[in-house]
Amino acid sequence: DANDGLTPGTPLRTIEAGKDLMRDGMPDWLLLKRGTVFYDRIGSWDKSGRSASEPMIITGYGSNSARPRLLTGNETGIGIFSGDHVNNFVISGIHFEAHTYDGISNHIVGLLVLETGSNHLYEDCVFKNYTDNIVLQAGGVGLRNVVIRRTLVLDAFRVGVPWGKSQGMFASGVHGLLIEECIFDHNGWSEEHPSAPANIFSHNIYISNTCSDVVVRRSILTEASSHGLQLRPGGVITDNLVVRNPIGILAGGGDSPNSGGVTATVTGNIVLEGVDIGPGYPRGFGIDLKNLKSALVADNIVANKISATGGFFSIGKSVSGGPEGIGVRNTTIENNIIHNWRSPVYFNNNCLNVVVRNNVIQDPAIPDSRGLTNTYTTNPAEVSFSSNTYHSDTTDDEWFHIDWQAMPTQQWRTDFESSLELREIQFDEPSRSMGTYAGSLGLTATHDALMAQVRTQSRSNWRTEYSIDVLLTYFRNGFKESSP
Repeated sequence: DANDGLTPGTPLRTIEAGKDLMRDGMPDWLLLKRGTVFYDRIGSWDKSGRSASEPMIITGYGSNSARPRLLTGNETGIGIFSGDHVNNFVISGIHFEAHTYDGISNHIVGLLVLETGSNHLYEDCVFKNYTDNIVLQAGGVGLRNVVIRRTLVLDAFRVGVPWGKSQGMFASGVHGLLIEECIFDHNGWSEEHPSAPANIFSHNIYISNTCSDVVVRRSILTEASSHGLQLRPGGVITDNLVVRNPIGILAGGGDSPNSGGVTATVTGNIVLEGVDIGPGYPRGFGIDLKNLKSALVADNIVANKISATGGFFSIGKSVSGGPEGIGVRNTTIENNIIHNWRSPVYFNNNCLNVVVRNNVIQDPAIPDSRGLTNTYTTNPAEVSFSSNTYHSDTTDDEWFHIDWQAMPTQQWRTDFESSLELREIQFDEPSRSMGTYAGSLGLTATHDALMAQVRTQSRSNWRTEYSIDVLLTYFRNGFKESSP
């Protein structure tokens, strides 16, 4: 630490000594040697950059392709605490991991921000094995203009009785939040700790009602304890791959729903293989809608539910608890493909001007007489259906339901949807999975084998075959209509 720390030949020994040289309000860089394992943490942080174009940066240096790896033990990786207003700040290419965390002794966080600030970028980082991997929780005017890009958020868990709440990411009081090309995998539970099972309170991403202007796009959200994504304040959810979550996506809702409802755009997502939370907690919901004053739900694929339990809808309203808010209003659900989910498009109450049109809804077998559609109302001003294409191998007198009561297909056509089509669409390979894609690359043909590779992505080790673009294309091609 007697070195000046200004060249690769004269580095400092400790992170703390490097922090001491950083000047608040200046565009200084704290550089950690790539490929190095530090049994250390950044700890408390209170310094800002000069401007959005001249931020303060923590990143790596050197020719090694591996990120600097901070093994933080049983402590928080980096924390911006009350009274420390940090602006114009970047962390890029750093691995944070709580390597001795046991889920019991401390509540620790990889990235913790508890104060107002602006212009934060967290890019190409790893946050792994904390109670909560990322917490952004600002009061007052909030935390503004935050970008989390190409970051891996992995394996958060907490031991608790009966349940320990644990999130891949929790955000509150953030205004202007972009989550882009990230990987959120296996957050909220741990198979290695019997007292940290999957539960209803833990999620990959949990965005609270106090946030605004949120966009989640082009990210991979897999194997959450409960929700792949809760976006309670509404926002934009587009081009995400959402796999093996008990509840794929929630748009709207919350314990304190936003007054007057929220808006949401849910487009281009692929939601696959819905699962149960665990014994006694059956699930398998695709896209859940709640407290929406307007929304577009379009061009999504919801397919191949794993959970054997019927009654858990593909797209509909509303599984998540809490107050009803204004229900679902002025919402168009169109051009989606729902295939082999074995549960209906479903509306239970309190809808106004919900339009369901031009969707493909087909299930080989519909369990428990749930139907392909199930709506509480016969009033088209509340929920209307038009030009959808339906098919199932079951008798068509079970395809359509009003308040769980089957309605013969001809009556549905006459009373509600004269423009419907009844035909099976043959897709090229609708059963594609993460496992089949792994097999096509020469890996073991399992979900876990593919995710093991996805979890090693980094800026310096970027492999396009594991990128979101290639994965989305692979699954979308499986749902191309076969040539006659």
